[in-house]
Amino acid sequence: MSKSTRPSRHSCLRAAAAGTGRRTIADIIRDIRALTVSISVEVDDILANGSRAAIIGALQTRIKATGNITVTQFATILTITGDVVTRFQMLEDSFDVSKAVRARPMNNQ
Repeated sequence: MSKSTRPSRHSCLRAAAAGTGRRTIADIIRDIRALTVSISVEVDDILANGSRAAIIGALQTRIKATGNITVTQFATILTITGDVVTRFQMLEDSFDVSKAVRARPMNNQ
């Protein structure tokens, strides 16, 4: 990806705040893939009740710009209407993610 088309570290937040729908989710996923490398994802539990489901687990992600790794627990809450996900909410330790993004790059990564 060329530097001019590389998303900024804040573009995911802007996309989430500015839009809804399939295109917004696609943009967020594209930007996350461009800015990070998934190291591990562990799903501890999946809970469902009616039209809502929660996926609970832990993940490790390397921030490409710094080489730093964030380790966080997460919960993803989905609302499903018919066969369509109508709400996607990801909860994670955003303070730890912010520290990994803002910290000086690691030299040995």
